[in-house]
Amino acid sequence: SGRLFTFLPLPSKTGFPVHIHALFSMNSSRQRLRKPNERGIVQGSDKDVLIKWNQLLFNHHIPQ
Repeated sequence: SGRLFTFLPLPSKTGFPVHIHALFSMNSSRQRLRKPNERGIVQGSDKDVLIKWNQLLFNHHIPQ
């Protein structure tokens, strides 16, 4: 089964028969993707932009 990669493999599995490599925005431990419901994220901040980047990748470029 496929996994997500950001240069190195991430713990997230995709369920696809292929791996997906992209510049995902990860938390500092690289254990999960940043998500919009994270506390302390200020709208317009660097972290907010990176979360929106993840959303763009998954909503428009990676198949469901």
